[in-house]
Amino acid sequence: MQEEQRREEATVKWKQLYLAIKIELDDLIRRTREGDRYCCRAKGLTAQGLLRELKAKNEALEAFGTKFAAMKKEGARREREIDILRQSLRILTSSMGTRGRRSMKNANSYITVEAYL
Repeated sequence: MQEEQRREEATVKWKQLYLAIKIELDDLIRRTREGDRYCCRAKGLTAQGLLRELKAKNEALEAFGTKFAAMKKEGARREREIDILRQSLRILTSSMGTRGRRSMKNANSYITVEAYL
């Protein structure tokens, strides 16, 4: 009888201990979840807020992509203009050299060559 009573008391104590631990763990889990929600809300990290932020960043990325494409096109246009100017300069330089050689055949060739320099 004493043995049975001791077992019953031990079982009751274990049940009380189990319930106390369970209550503490449930409370800890609840506080953790609320804390996460609180932290997220404090930082403004709600799902809708994150979606808005994502949409804004995507729009900014598209705008930068458009701006980059325009700048790339402008760079290509400038390169073409520079190439045309270089070719024009070569043509002018070669024609000036030809004139200089022709004028050197004349008696007053030094004046003509120095004028181009």
